[in-house]
Amino acid sequence: MSAPDQLRGMPARIMRLVFQFDQDEVHLVERRPLQGVAPPSDPVSGDEQSQGFAVELRDGQDRTVYRRVMHDPFTTHVEVFADPQGAISRADKEEQSGTFFVDVPDLDEGEQVALWSSAAPSARRAMAGSTAGPAVEVARVRLR
Repeated sequence: MSAPDQLRGMPARIMRLVFQFDQDEVHLVERRPLQGVAPPSDPVSGDEQSQGFAVELRDGQDRTVYRRVMHDPFTTHVEVFADPQGAISRADKEEQSGTFFVDVPDLDEGEQVALWSSAAPSARRAMAGSTAGPAVEVARVRLR
């Protein structure tokens, strides 16, 4: 399906959700309706063992109606330019806190948003020290 086909039928309004986190504490701090079209949904099922970060819009029966895979805001490393030749290395982030936003379509049936991560502190504990594992749900927010 081409990108224009994926966007056809999507509402011309989105909901921008701003989250703040500190370790495992994740809070919705702002909800702002905007005009525009949300990015196309990624597949809403069949990705149960995926790694990384995803936001899911869920209906009243807890079915995923929209899913978007994104850069993981809970990542534990940053890229560092360590020498004049431009070599890049990874360094641990000192703080596990921050702010990020996600845009989801403002659908009438969208009642909740679930955030999934394999880098959040709770996900790392669930992996028992492993460096890679499937994402776990780290937050859920009611929209309606």
